[in-house]
Amino acid sequence: MYIGSDFPYSHDFFTLSHASTAFISWHCHDEFELIIIKNGTLKLNMNLQKVVLEKDDICFINSNTLHSMELEQEEICDFYQISFHPSLIYGDKLSSIYLKYIKSFIEQEQLPGLLFSENICWQKEVKTLILKCFSCYEKKESGYEFLIRNYLSSIFYEFVKYGFYSDNKKDDSWNKDIFRVKQMMKFMEQQYKKQLTINEIAAHGKIHRRECFRAFQRVLGISPIQYLLQYRLEMAAHLLRATDFPISKISQEVGIQSPSYFTKMFKEKMLRTPYQYRHKK
Repeated sequence: MYIGSDFPYSHDFFTLSHASTAFISWHCHDEFELIIIKNGTLKLNMNLQKVVLEKDDICFINSNTLHSMELEQEEICDFYQISFHPSLIYGDKLSSIYLKYIKSFIEQEQLPGLLFSENICWQKEVKTLILKCFSCYEKKESGYEFLIRNYLSSIFYEFVKYGFYSDNKKDDSWNKDIFRVKQMMKFMEQQYKKQLTINEIAAHGKIHRRECFRAFQRVLGISPIQYLLQYRLEMAAHLLRATDFPISKISQEVGIQSPSYFTKMFKEKMLRTPYQYRHKK
């Protein structure tokens, strides 16, 4: 995801399917994220919160929240997605908007996101505002940046109006886990082609190997080895789509030495073999 610094906003229309990309592995970013499901069913993981989103469901993902997405069933899921940096709303960190509202919202590590339904009047308005952002950005008429910033501010006003922010003190132990897991994830994403050990991974979180397992379980609900495998399979899916490399070479490229094990794990995650995935119409 790239967001230009001159106007820190982007939007896109995504399709997850077993014919192309069936999941988006764990990641985080500074930007806020808004999602509307158009068709299908999406399983969304936000820290330890796991939710299933269906048609017309709306989700807000907080800044720096670890999250992943995958198909709930073997089907296609289409969804709208908007990403924008919080500064688009608050402008400057000395502003009252940042100090009074945005800062406390971002710092709520245990508020990874918000789920909405268009069956509730004010939540339906959030969906309307998101779609207005899409329409405005597509047309890009003179001054569209003002309108988008206004729509996003209105969305956040609804959050504040209905009490979705808090001045409560953060849970320091939880924050330490989040920070450590992010550091270890970053290391694995940079070195996934190599044969990594738990000790090496744990060292980048500055913790013992046992605590490494515990931290991943507390934050993501999976082990560091499971995360590394998911990331490698996501990179493999990209190579299957973008190159004509032999499957054995792709296995080696993503750090999985055994092609048979690679095929087994890929099929388990994508519900088809690498060959079937590559040649699926």
